[in-house]
Amino acid sequence: MAISLQAIQGTVSAHTLRLQGSIQGFDVLILVDSGSSCSFLSSVVLPHLTGVKSLLTPVQVKVANGAVLSCTSELPAAKWEVQGHQFSTDFKLLPLDNYDMILGMDWLEKYSPMDINWQAKTIQFGLLDKSVELKGVVPELDKCDLVSIHQLQLLHNQGAVESLVQLTASDGSSSSQNVPSSIQSILDEFADIFNEPDGLPPSRSYDHTIPSWLRSRRLTLFHDHPVLGAGRYRPFAALWSMRMSPPSRWSMCTVHAARSWCR
Repeated sequence: MAISLQAIQGTVSAHTLRLQGSIQGFDVLILVDSGSSCSFLSSVVLPHLTGVKSLLTPVQVKVANGAVLSCTSELPAAKWEVQGHQFSTDFKLLPLDNYDMILGMDWLEKYSPMDINWQAKTIQFGLLDKSVELKGVVPELDKCDLVSIHQLQLLHNQGAVESLVQLTASDGSSSSQNVPSSIQSILDEFADIFNEPDGLPPSRSYDHTIPSWLRSRRLTLFHDHPVLGAGRYRPFAALWSMRMSPPSRWSMCTVHAARSWCR
């Protein structure tokens, strides 16, 4: 089995067709995806579903970037609908974050031949001896409708809210208001040093470089955090190596130690 990178990352392109539908009364965002071999459901909607069965043997699903996901459950002959039309599809469950449902090649082949208009975001095919046209989700980037707190709560209860971002207008002059005067005087005195860079550092007589060695490897280090507890704060990845430095002493070089929270 295979799944596309778009289905994993949630990216939108000119050849992306998304639908709004429902399964067992739960609203879902659907991606029509010819890059996926099968149809999938996100495990996020699992608490809202009945009839889910565990697989006797886990199935490996290969992602387009080379990663591999493990599928341990399925929802066979699941009834779902979109725009008043009902379908029955076998779904495999995967930990998907951006789409609730992926309609892969198994679904596309079942209802072929199809006529897809990528610009208008429509898909036409035959269903029960009649022609069906499904209209995809068209992003309206030129406007943003206001919603009330009650409407936002309803969207959240339906699982339709991906994230909530608060934007605040700024004129750029308030960034230094909370800086202590003792610090601000140093910033003013050495303004040429603390100014934000607008290019590469200037060339100097002694440029420092960090070469890589064949014995370099990645190392994960854990530290105790005073608030989060033991092993909860760590450098995410450290590239380190041991080399002999004159005069006959070992030194360890650590590069790219980016820190992150461990949950």
